[in-house]
Amino acid sequence: MYYFIFDYPTTKRLAELAKNIEDAVVDSGIAGEIIELNPTKNLDNLLIDASQKGYQTLVVVGGAKLVNKTAAKLLRYDMVFGVIPLGDIPTLFEKIKCESWQDAVAALKRRRWEFTPLGHVNNTSIFLTKAKLDLEQPTAIEISVKGFDLTTIAQEAVVTTTLNKKGESLVTLNCLGPIKKGGFLSNFFGAKKNNTQAQLSKFSYPVIEIDSEQPISVDVDHLTIARTPASFSVIPKALKLIVGKKG
Repeated sequence: MYYFIFDYPTTKRLAELAKNIEDAVVDSGIAGEIIELNPTKNLDNLLIDASQKGYQTLVVVGGAKLVNKTAAKLLRYDMVFGVIPLGDIPTLFEKIKCESWQDAVAALKRRRWEFTPLGHVNNTSIFLTKAKLDLEQPTAIEISVKGFDLTTIAQEAVVTTTLNKKGESLVTLNCLGPIKKGGFLSNFFGAKKNNTQAQLSKFSYPVIEIDSEQPISVDVDHLTIARTPASFSVIPKALKLIVGKKG
């Protein structure tokens, strides 16, 4: 049995998409309870309700903000987590290994899940997707790993959680240097091919600390969760996340 929490749609287009997703879920034969989040229905109360009713799978149909918030709260519960992105949200589709909401519905029916780590910032804020430094221009940042300090100029800096070949959960920082003419930007940052190139540096460790001369916001899908200095760590095997066939 599945417990669905639908994010409140903020536009007519998202409302129509939510209706299409709900119809597809019903047509697929997935049994469960469907609740729409609104100001009178608190997320904490909904999670308690799902747990007390004995649901083993909780599904969020919504945006990255709600998905990240729910993922952090699910640490207190033993439920499998499903996600159907409400809209074009690349970070969510990448995380659940699906290319469309239809793929996400199909993945729910198969209910194939993987242990998924969560990112932890300053031991306070938790994220499932990606954390990005809000850099408006090339900025000097100091990266500290295992007592080793490195200062570099970053055009973009993105932090994710990854698994190495041994299956160990790590924090990975992908840092893009100042753009130069003559190549193309890394697809990791969602850039299209053009006449520019930049040096991409990658660091993967259990803990990565980032500092800067002036505080820099750390954003997760446009929501600020911290500011530098920031210490990024990983919570291994934090979630049982339903994933698709992609990857």
